[in-house]
Amino acid sequence: MRARRLLNAVEIVAALLGLVVAASLWLAYFDFFSRGMQQLLVRRRGEERTALARDVYTYLHLPMIVGIVFFAFGMRTALADVHGELSGPAAFCLTAGPAIYLLAYVALRWRVAHSLSRGRSIATIALLAVFPLAVALPAFAALALVSAVWIGLHAYELIWWRDARGRRRAEAIADDTRADALPG
Repeated sequence: MRARRLLNAVEIVAALLGLVVAASLWLAYFDFFSRGMQQLLVRRRGEERTALARDVYTYLHLPMIVGIVFFAFGMRTALADVHGELSGPAAFCLTAGPAIYLLAYVALRWRVAHSLSRGRSIATIALLAVFPLAVALPAFAALALVSAVWIGLHAYELIWWRDARGRRRAEAIADDTRADALPG
């Protein structure tokens, strides 16, 4: 039987940083994006609506999934030895996975509005810039840098998009209230 080993503080903090990134992936999608995309689809009809739904929910979701899988591999490797350096592929997955995920949003915004998402574009570049550091630093430090980029992105979006978020949430509540009032 294999002996149990207690986790040390660095390993626990590394796991928590991984949860920060995982929660960030969720927040980037469900806090603001999903409701806005739903509203865009409701406003469009016919072939335009079909093309948008196809592009968004197939072609542009695939890189999001790839990014999540890459990050999961990088995270698993980082947690296996938080004090050691990551291999090139593991460092790439840890940093480029979230970058690919965000790049899908940048592409999606370009597809919908022919404009770039400033915050997510900068965060994508920042995550890719972390890669050379991720192969030279301990896994814990690389993970901390990835988490810091996400926290910075969310701080930017929470401040910059505060009013738009409030309007979108109010619209969602109104839509849900109307839907609940329908017979049936």
